[in-house]
Parts: sequence; structure tokens; C-alpha cells
Amino acid sequence: MVSRNFTIETRLEKNEELIAYFEDYITKYNKVYREMWRIMTASDYSEKYAKPSIFVTKMCQKYNMLKRTINSIRYEIKGRIRALQALKETELKQLELRIRKKSEKIEGLIEYINRMKSLVRENKVSQKQLAKYQRCKKSLYYQKNKLNKMKQKYKKLEIQIDENILKIGFGGKRFFEKQYNLEENGYKTHKKWYHDYVKARDKNIFYLGSRDESCGNQMFQLIYQDGTDDFLVKIRKENDYCKSNTKEEKYLILHHVKFNHLQEQLVKVLKERK
Repeated sequence: MVSRNFTIETRLEKNEELIAYFEDYITKYNKVYREMWRIMTASDYSEKYAKPSIFVTKMCQKYNMLKRTINSIRYEIKGRIRALQALKETELKQLELRIRKKSEKIEGLIEYINRMKSLVRENKVSQKQLAKYQRCKKSLYYQKNKLNKMKQKYKKLEIQIDENILKIGFGGKRFFEKQYNLEENGYKTHKKWYHDYVKARDKNIFYLGSRDESCGNQMFQLIYQDGTDDFLVKIRKENDYCKSNTKEEKYLILHHVKFNHLQEQLVKVLKERK
């Protein structure tokens, strides 16, 4: 069976209205995303919101955002949570294997040291054997410390999995820590770092599609026009950005969108979805 999924990208022509909208909206979207993440990963989330619809309604009312937008954020967060949970489970299994190998190595060192101990005391070993014996004793000390740290990490991971404790650094931990060494990372001021950090943190918007929606997505649509052999993009604006309830105010329309690759496949998919 041939997959019908493919990735395609394009660059939109400069559009002042589009730029102004997304420069402001992307900040609000990501702020709501972080707030929803905090709520959905809290231990009392299921208790407070027995049904997803209750949570979605609450967020829509609080932030005056469309239901489809809140559902998109919720859907993406759920996927991210599942991915982090799976990652922790994998990390736990890998750590378990490392602990087993480390324990076997320590057992081997102990066996060798015990076997050589009496010979060393009786001065029945060569200088080479004595040096190896001393190295093994020193190694045993450090290996036991490493094993202890691994076991502590293992217990910590078990607690995180059992209690569903999920931590994530929006914008990336590495970027966040650049503020502590500004000059080394090419920054003269903390303000400049923060500007770049916010751009890295607030850079994504996710539009969730559905088979039963017009053009597969009621929020962001790519439409092919037979008459002009042209594409246009139709974007549903959020409530706060609509001055009135007219169709002209509700949508941003971008004409003459170009694709350099896979255009024939794209046209075929769009025609089939009509």
C-alpha cells in the first residue's frame, strides 16, 4: 500500500496584514499553550475537568479563542505528553540495563580484588600485578559511586512515571541557559538574549484538521482554483482580531501561492477533497 502522506512547503509573498496578524497572535497563542500545558500536566487535571469539553469551554471563555483553536492546542499537548511518557519509559529501561552492566562490572572487580588480596599482603605479586590491583581498588570506589547515582536517578524516574511528573523547557534548555553566559554566547545585554529567547519560545502555531471539515481544516485552508491554475490560502482569524462578524473580517486571504515541488500531487489531493 502506497502512503498518501507527503510533506510540502512554500514561502509566502510578503503581506503586511498577514505579518501584523501573526506577529501579535503568535504571542497570545503560545501563552495560552503554556497555560494549558500547566493545567493538563497538573495532578488534579482529571479531577477538575472530568470531560475534555468542560476544559475546552473554560479555556474558550477565558481567552476568547475559537473552540477549534483550543482543541488544536489540547490535541498537540496530549501528543506531547504521550511522547514524553514514552521517552521516560524508554529512559528507565535503558537505565535499568546500564545498572545491570555496571553491577556486573563491580562484581568482577570485587572478585578480582578478593582473589588478589592475600597475594598482595604476602608480597607474592609482581609490580605489574600490584599496579593493576591498586587501579582496580580505585576503580571500584568510583564505579560504586556511579552505580549509586544511577540507582538514585532510577528511583527518581520511577516516581516521575508513577506520579506523571512531566517537565519541559519551552524555547529549549540550552537557549535558556545562555543568559548565564551572555558574552560567550554573543550577547551584550540580557534584553537582547530575552528578545531572541522569546522568538525561539513563541514560534509555533498548530492548525488541527479533520476529514469532515471543509478543505480538511476549518481554520487554515489551501484551495486550488481551476480557472487560474492558482492556489490561495484562507486563514480564520481569532475573535479578538475581527472588528465585525462579516466574512471579510473573519478571514485572511492570500492569493497566488506558489509551490515549486509536488504541485501535481497537491492539486490531485485538493480536487479529491472537494
